[in-house]
Amino acid sequence: MRRSQAATTRGWPISSPHVSLVVVGTPVRFLLLTFSSDWLFPTYQTVGLLDALRKDRAQVSFAEIPSPYGHDAFLLEPEEQRRYLEPFLERALFEARGAISPDAHGGEAS
Repeated sequence: MRRSQAATTRGWPISSPHVSLVVVGTPVRFLLLTFSSDWLFPTYQTVGLLDALRKDRAQVSFAEIPSPYGHDAFLLEPEEQRRYLEPFLERALFEARGAISPDAHGGEAS
């Protein structure tokens, strides 16, 4: 992988221990959504973050949404985002209230 393709977050390489410092021991669930045509935040960078989070045993869900709209897809595809975001937030609410999570994960990817 070329240096320009190395996934980073806030300037740190994704494989950096900084990801572990943020994640280890937290009850946080992560939802990572990408758009297939986003050139500013390409999917490979999010996959690098996904791999780092999974390595640290974080609770993380991931989905790549097909879209022809490039970086503006997050503005133009709200229903596609909602398909993943709504079940993710519903599950988080149920868990926060100490209830049993809904049987189906809806559109939540993993």
